[in-house]
Amino acid sequence: MFEFHQVRTGRSRGHISRHLTEGYIDLALLVYDNENDEQAKLVGEGPATHHFGVEVDNRQGFIEKIEANDGVLRSKAGFEHGQVPLA
Repeated sequence: MFEFHQVRTGRSRGHISRHLTEGYIDLALLVYDNENDEQAKLVGEGPATHHFGVEVDNRQGFIEKIEANDGVLRSKAGFEHGQVPLA
């Protein structure tokens, strides 16, 4: 569907993720080892959208815009490739 193909599957921080793309979007499907995992509990019980990411040229400027519009950063610094998970 939509010409997505699997790019990689891996294990990280208590979950397995499978990444798919059609060339522009990186769709990551996650399955946690335990639903009581701190990261798994961020979205509540049951199936849910855990996070949505976009790539930006100016990370700090983007963070400032989010915070100026009452957005909240819910992650610790140091995510791969400048990822900033948001709520």
